[in-house]
Amino acid sequence: MLILKIIVAFLICSLKYLVGIASLLMLNLGFLGSMVISVAGGMFGVVAFFYGNFYIKKLFSKPKDYSKLKINRMRRFMANMRRKKAIWLIAFLTPVLLQVPVGTIIAASFEKRFIRVGFPMFVSFMVYSVVIFGLFYLLDMQDSVIFKKLNISKH
Repeated sequence: MLILKIIVAFLICSLKYLVGIASLLMLNLGFLGSMVISVAGGMFGVVAFFYGNFYIKKLFSKPKDYSKLKINRMRRFMANMRRKKAIWLIAFLTPVLLQVPVGTIIAASFEKRFIRVGFPMFVSFMVYSVVIFGLFYLLDMQDSVIFKKLNISKH
């Protein structure tokens, strides 16, 4: 039964990162186990939505004639954002505000190479996981009043 709960938490992390972290905190797997599952789940979501977005765009888009490409305000904005490393800002906001699918699709619209999207997302997931799980286990909150009031037992 615990394996099924871990798989569900992994999949939740690939969609809604903070909800997945909350479910891992309730499972009380320890610092390292929770870290690995949450970051792996988040990165699974990034990979799935990055390549899924790529194939959906490829399937429904028609070939473009770049000889008639006009420079407009939106193209300038995209070029400036790419030059100013907006991917790192998107990656920082993805776990908290944007959620994994939306953040990945927005980041994929700026950058076509996975490594330039995946690495900032990985760093962001690691930082949020270390902060949340670190505070939770450092402050020894697994036996806190909140969990007792919710009547959540270990496993």
